Amino acid sequence: MVFFTLATLIGLGVPSLPDGTQILITSQEGATSIARGEVQDFTLTLNTANNKTLPGGTAVKMLIVTPQPNQVKKGFEGLTTNDGKDILLDLGTGRGSFRKILSENYKIRLKFE
Repeated sequence: MVFFTLATLIGLGVPSLPDGTQILITSQEGATSIARGEVQDFTLTLNTANNKTLPGGTAVKMLIVTPQPNQVKKGFEGLTTNDGKDILLDLGTGRGSFRKILSENYKIRLKFE
């Protein structure tokens, strides 16, 4: 529980995730695309190939790219939850829930398609 609280305070190291921010989630090796999405109207919609969820218990890499002119590229590694509805990101201080960080730090809702 402490790790989630610290992760929530730290956020993703990106000051904001404006409309047009792109998210790409790949396999740990980076060879297979698992999901991709874009932030629009305070919602991140991830398009997946796996029945509207991420593959459960899978090691993944995630890339966040904010739009120009102040483009920021940030990469993370993590593990999808068993239900495939969240990613526990490795943040250096422990693992943090991607869904919780989006909600509490950026006021962004996560949904799957």
